[in-house]
Amino acid sequence: MQKLWVGRQLQAIDAGGVLAMENTAIFDRVIALAKQLSDTPAFDAAIGMYKVLTSVTGFFTGAPDAPKILLVDETLVKIHNFTDECERERFIRHLVHSKPNLRILEIGG
Repeated sequence: MQKLWVGRQLQAIDAGGVLAMENTAIFDRVIALAKQLSDTPAFDAAIGMYKVLTSVTGFFTGAPDAPKILLVDETLVKIHNFTDECERERFIRHLVHSKPNLRILEIGG
């Protein structure tokens, strides 16, 4: 049931064709996004996305050092600071409409 929902969500948001892209194209797109965001408060979040993308295999295989990549240069702290400044209400409302039984749990809060 959850796989089906995830599949529908991916199809709904894949306007840019990310699902059909090759890995190198995805890397290039994330790098371009980070460059675009370099002068904005969202830059640290983009750097975090890049770090996760480059270490994604380790995250899925359970490599013990994979999560630590976000601790280097205090990336995780910077992401938390950025998200604390963001208006979450609209995003959460969207989630509620697309998956009404969603429960939100903040880890590390």
